[in-house]
Amino acid sequence: MKIPVEAAPSEPTKVLVKKSNLPPATLTAADRCDRCGITSRAYVAVMLSVSREGLLPLYFCAHHYAEFEPTLREKAVMTVDERWHLAASVKAQKQDVPAYLNTVTRGGI
Repeated sequence: MKIPVEAAPSEPTKVLVKKSNLPPATLTAADRCDRCGITSRAYVAVMLSVSREGLLPLYFCAHHYAEFEPTLREKAVMTVDERWHLAASVKAQKQDVPAYLNTVTRGGI
């Protein structure tokens, strides 16, 4: 006995891609550096104005933004800079360590 089976298309006929041209209010741990890829978290988002496209967000980790900062400052429409998270993180790590471990002394035994 044959049962009629309605075949569903394997791929959708229309794909709706929602893209936002609004700058991010804050960066999250899910935002990654466009230069490094998935290996580094982005701490800076730069919005560039691109003809016929509108605003283009670019995400950078701290050292890649520092590398391209002069050029990006000239061309950026808006910049969201959250590199202060890095300094706050290091400061918090040092506060967790006892003071006698934070000092480095050189000398003999």
